Amino acid sequence: MPNSCSPDLDAATLYLRTDFEAEAGRLVAVDLDAFQETGQVSWQEVIAESEHTLLEARSAGDGFILVYLADAQPLIFQVGLDGSSAQPVDVVEVRVVGLNAKRGDTEAFVGLSSVTSPTESYLIEARSAAVTSLAELVQPAEEAFVPPQIVVERLTATSKDGASVPYFLVSPADADRSRPQPTLLVRIWGFKIPVLRGLSPWLALLACRRWTAGDRQPARWGEFGTAWYEAGRLAHKQNVFDDFVAVADHLKQTGVTTTQQLALHGRSNGACLSEPC
Repeated sequence: MPNSCSPDLDAATLYLRTDFEAEAGRLVAVDLDAFQETGQVSWQEVIAESEHTLLEARSAGDGFILVYLADAQPLIFQVGLDGSSAQPVDVVEVRVVGLNAKRGDTEAFVGLSSVTSPTESYLIEARSAAVTSLAELVQPAEEAFVPPQIVVERLTATSKDGASVPYFLVSPADADRSRPQPTLLVRIWGFKIPVLRGLSPWLALLACRRWTAGDRQPARWGEFGTAWYEAGRLAHKQNVFDDFVAVADHLKQTGVTTTQQLALHGRSNGACLSEPC
């Protein structure tokens, strides 16, 4: 049986997103009529494992909408029922916070957010993968919050075991990078739950207060598939502490901050990581 799956039923065919024998995830089809007759489960691969992590697969129109994570950033595709004819869905590289789609519907809906922007809704044509903004559905308040201008960089530290540990660096757009800045190193969640570059009101607040933030990746959760996750749990748990320290060292070595200016923050399972550090 798969150790991670998301079911989608279409008549007598059950579609499963699974990491069984596919660390980055794949989509398989199970014939329920054949199972009822033989009592044996056999599946046919619809979407093979790729270099990117398959985060979500939803029936849409006459096929599927797939959400992949490429270096912890989403890539969205529309494919046929047999996995062919992949078409990219043209959206900016932010966080997918919602995806609503059904078999036979000609339209699907996706919600996207960024570090300082709340969720924005888009319509996806299920056959053409064309995208239309639905920004007019939510009218801004008269005194709406104006987010600060920020710069998001993708950086990489090297952990004690030699593993590359990527992370996001979020800075005020006008920060003086010629000298170290007060910096908050953050780690939240866990249990193979990817934490992506979505809306963070408190990061916006930090930017307003002239702080920089090293955000969200220095732990081995689910951003890069099962093998990455397994390398940070049980007997390998020390790796996540080493990763966190490696990012802190990298921030100091690259002149982003200093020991005296660096603060750590953890929530949920991330608190267990940051407290001992």
